Amino acid sequence: MRNCQICQNTFSQKLTLAFILSTKPYEKKLVCKSCQEQLQLINTQLACKGCGREQNGPQLCADCKKWQLIYPNLSFQNQALYIYNDFMKDIIKNYKFNGDYQLRTIFQVQLRQKIKTIDFDYLVVIPIDSRTLNDRGFNQVCGLLDIKHDHFLARNNTVKEKQSHKNRQQRLELIQPFELSTDCPDLSDKVVLIVDDIYTTGRTLFYAHILLAQHAKSIKSITLAR
Repeated sequence: MRNCQICQNTFSQKLTLAFILSTKPYEKKLVCKSCQEQLQLINTQLACKGCGREQNGPQLCADCKKWQLIYPNLSFQNQALYIYNDFMKDIIKNYKFNGDYQLRTIFQVQLRQKIKTIDFDYLVVIPIDSRTLNDRGFNQVCGLLDIKHDHFLARNNTVKEKQSHKNRQQRLELIQPFELSTDCPDLSDKVVLIVDDIYTTGRTLFYAHILLAQHAKSIKSITLAR
């Protein structure tokens, strides 16, 4: 018996005969069946080919069509793992804002497996500002990753207010919040995969994508939820 990392209720993990006879490695479940059923994986066959939002087909969603008008020459492709439903919103709130750092572990395996299906040279995380890092004590994106990642992006001083305090329109009106870190290598022939936790308006990822696209061969991105 163990406690679910989300609801804290106890549950057991039963091993079937078929699993015992298989060659699959044993993975300790961290989430009970009830909570697992509320985590909705995105069907990639029905996801927008731009932002990764689940819909009724791979065509560009309305949001991505708007972005395409703003950046007609930008090739933007994001993949997302989970639908950002109310259940996921509560988990992210507890993880990012209530300091439940243990929640990071329930997504690490799934995120790592997804990343392994993507070809890239550098895995780059979206940074948080120094004040947020000091208050929170951790970068929530780094917490989701149990594999090597890089910090080639840094926050500049153009954005004073936390993203979580802004509404949709305010986020869309942000000016470029990123700059390249001083130790960023030559990316001219490299493929960079950007990682973030949540895709909401897309503004943050677009700014990161635009900046890195000026230096790298190509840019891809992946988010935990959309």
